[in-house]
Amino acid sequence: MLVDLNPKWNSWEGVITEAHLMNLTRIKYFIVTTDKNQSLIFNVTYDWVPPFKLKYLELDSYLIGSKFPLWLQVQSELTTFTLRNVGISGTILEDWFSMISSQLTHLDLSNNQIIGKFPHHLVFSKVTSFDLSYNRFKGPIPLCFTNVVKLFLQSNFFSSPIPKNIGDQMPKLQLLDLSKNHLYGTIPLSIRKMKYLSVLYLGKNQLLGELPYHWNESYLEVVDIAYNNLFGKNSKFNGFLEFP
Repeated sequence: MLVDLNPKWNSWEGVITEAHLMNLTRIKYFIVTTDKNQSLIFNVTYDWVPPFKLKYLELDSYLIGSKFPLWLQVQSELTTFTLRNVGISGTILEDWFSMISSQLTHLDLSNNQIIGKFPHHLVFSKVTSFDLSYNRFKGPIPLCFTNVVKLFLQSNFFSSPIPKNIGDQMPKLQLLDLSKNHLYGTIPLSIRKMKYLSVLYLGKNQLLGELPYHWNESYLEVVDIAYNNLFGKNSKFNGFLEFP
């Protein structure tokens, strides 16, 4: 009875079809990653429904097609979900996020070209690491991660002010990357309430106004605000403060 498929860090090449997966009825952990760029292709019919429910899925640098396939959409028991650099360029439906939100602790959809808006009515109460970087998400910055520690939203099309209550909504953040978006407005003072924040990337947006005078001095080590319209100085901050 196979429950864990983990051919990690091997030189796998070729094509995987549903014929290779149809007998894996009890599999829970599916990990396929490589240091080679997309040497394995998942050629699975879009509407194929798998016989398994995964808890842990990690696919890194393998082509699964431009659309988000149904065999992934029906996975409702996932706790860890990584689809990094897999060639998706279409839309992931909001209903799928709703289906997995209560179980998820880790989500990584980075380095694709996924289009759409992130549903803001959801609460991902168990997520500690969330990565949508290098995609084409748009709309306002999501604030639905009450226990998140690392939040990567850089290199998208998010367009809004940084929410004023961001520090109240995500007090456990240690790393926040909002760089290379279309954010505007001022830096909210509530960021100072993130008492564990050590790295803050806000560069290459359209932020304006004066820098907050007081940062959290206990943990904050790096602040990147380059290529905005900010001014002022922060004599209380002893870390790395990057201007253009």
